[in-house]
Amino acid sequence: MHFQKIKQKIQASHSVDFGTVFNQSIELFKQTWAQGLIMMVLLIVSILVIEFIIIVPLIGLASASGSLNDINLQEFSFLLFLLVFVFVFLFFAAIITLVNGLLGGLYIVYKKADHNELYSTNDLFTLLKGDKIFKTFKVSILQMLITIGSVLLCFFPIIYTAIPISYIIVIYAFNPELSSTEIVSLAFALGNKNWFETFLLRIVISFVAMLGLFLCGIGYFATFAIVLIPMYYVYKHAVGFKEQNEIDTIGLSEEI
Repeated sequence: MHFQKIKQKIQASHSVDFGTVFNQSIELFKQTWAQGLIMMVLLIVSILVIEFIIIVPLIGLASASGSLNDINLQEFSFLLFLLVFVFVFLFFAAIITLVNGLLGGLYIVYKKADHNELYSTNDLFTLLKGDKIFKTFKVSILQMLITIGSVLLCFFPIIYTAIPISYIIVIYAFNPELSSTEIVSLAFALGNKNWFETFLLRIVISFVAMLGLFLCGIGYFATFAIVLIPMYYVYKHAVGFKEQNEIDTIGLSEEI
């Protein structure tokens, strides 16, 4: 779907109904909670692996710097700082790319489950395969820069921009062919259009997700994914999904 067409749909759409989206989110969660749990487990394991890969070289650098005398350390300080900066940047970039890739894959699972299509754990890696992983990296870096910029502006803007930012991966998951800037532009258009409804939904759904904490905290891994579902339904309501099977759509209007 082209950028202008999606933007026009968002502008022409009405705000979602809180009760409808809430009920739909609960029903979809019942179908897909296992995939959400798998996503959380994969995320935690992957983060631990990335930490090991990044932190071990940093420990080596710290040991090497400790063995240098004062003169050599002064000469080495700039290079050490640069290497530490590169490692830290790579660490956060890898984490954010991984998180967004898995979250985008989970949204793809939601769509398939909502449309009664077959889905599997393999769908979680859709945006981390082949040439898509570089696109996921670009989108993630842009998302990170917007978030940092919002925090630097006296913190308050992040309260507002957090909602549009949360739609970046939703837009990307269903429109990976768009450019990174187009994805961000549409995310802000959709988030601004449904800011208040999304804010309320996330607060209420977050309380539902916290019920998992009563299961010794471990249950939260299974309930966390429910927080993501309302954004899927907001996107579905505003933009929709055009079915590709023309035989099934003969005589019917385009699905919105």
